[in-house]
Amino acid sequence: MIPTNSRGILMYKTPKPTRLIFVAIFLAAGVVLFPDPNVCARAGSDFMLKKQVSVSGEYIRFMDIAEPITDAGKNLWPEIKKNRLWKAPPSGRRVVKNRNRLRRAVHRYVPAAAGRCLYPRETILQKGDRVLGPEEIQKKVVSFLTPFVRNMGEKVEFREFRLPEAIFLSEESDELVLDKGSREIGPGRNNFRIKVVNGYGDARNTYSGSVFIDVWKTVPCTARPINRREPITPDAVRFERKNLAYVQGEVWDGKTGSWMASRSMGQGRCLTEKYMDPLPILKRGEKAELLYLGDFIRLSVPVEVLSDAGRGDSVRVRNLQSDKELTARVRDGNTLVIR
Repeated sequence: MIPTNSRGILMYKTPKPTRLIFVAIFLAAGVVLFPDPNVCARAGSDFMLKKQVSVSGEYIRFMDIAEPITDAGKNLWPEIKKNRLWKAPPSGRRVVKNRNRLRRAVHRYVPAAAGRCLYPRETILQKGDRVLGPEEIQKKVVSFLTPFVRNMGEKVEFREFRLPEAIFLSEESDELVLDKGSREIGPGRNNFRIKVVNGYGDARNTYSGSVFIDVWKTVPCTARPINRREPITPDAVRFERKNLAYVQGEVWDGKTGSWMASRSMGQGRCLTEKYMDPLPILKRGEKAELLYLGDFIRLSVPVEVLSDAGRGDSVRVRNLQSDKELTARVRDGNTLVIR
């Protein structure tokens, strides 16, 4: 059972010392919001019609599409629940009844409930064993995605669900299977497939879905403005909580490596590989040793480095003996190699 707080927000917690809170906020269009029965009673409604209906019999009865929500409705329910409204649609065919058609059918076939019902904008009907509405589908999506995001950050939010309005399961053995595909689940918009699979593992229907995931994590950021090619020193770094859904690139851990700014950055910029270059171990104008490594010969000559370079970089150098320029690869802070 997934715990919820007083506002209906799903909370996922892990034991201390690391306490991660995963919040699933259901903001998607079409979420079923069931009104408070007391409010309905004051509005004069004793029955509420469903938005999605799965039909198993030959006819659609009042009990298939409605439910009593007040004591008065429950008292009348045994007398009217089996009243027929329409003939059930053929297997696999989906029928949509709008509010006006629902109201006319109730007035004609269930007159005792006329004027006492709360109607949705429309009701979707299909023959099947059961139907899953938006709330149930969202819960299954959250349950599926939680293992992928559990360790991403201190807080994770699921929002802006884009899901089928209803999924009908035609047999008791049918179940929902979600597939993320080849893409990894991460911050931002995530797409996935929802399959209705029968007891043999065969897919009956496939639907597309997506959800936006906010991942809040404490990451290294600039503590002050930093100029291009300026070394990133400890005094220029502070840790802030950022939403990684809006951060591009791999985030630096704030500890390893020696780096400089690849471009100018303002205060509060999240430090990612996009904004960082390795700090050069050889700078323009410095003198170094160039080793020429051949199959049968090894030469060493002094050179001048013509541009900044890090370990493993290729850089232009000038031979101080011949004054010729050539390209060599940096081995360390004193040596370049050419083959």
